[in-house]
Amino acid sequence: ADAHPAVRDLAQIRLEHNGGTGAVREVCDLVLAKIGGAA
Repeated sequence: ADAHPAVRDLAQIRLEHNGGTGAVREVCDLVLAKIGGAA
């Protein structure tokens, strides 16, 4: 969400949360949803 614009253009996904404000939790939730786990 708060990445440099040049990096954002290369990213395959964009998170809603910035680093330090829930980005890791958001990634964990995405992984768990993909593998069928509960968040």
